[in-house]
Amino acid sequence: MLPNEKPKCPGCGSGKLERLFSGGAAVSTSRTRARTTAVARSKAGAVKKEKDHAHAEYMRNHIKDHGG
Repeated sequence: MLPNEKPKCPGCGSGKLERLFSGGAAVSTSRTRARTTAVARSKAGAVKKEKDHAHAEYMRNHIKDHGG
């Protein structure tokens, strides 16, 4: 769209439009940031738990195979 053109409704062609927020627009608030942080920490905790478990298993096998 050029700067001097006025937008038109794709459905009916009318030039009388209302501006609406798109569905993908995101608003960041302290509540949404806190929720996002909590979700990220939960996922990171699960990843850390899995890595710690894998490392402990590796160490058990290493000690078993090479003496300890």
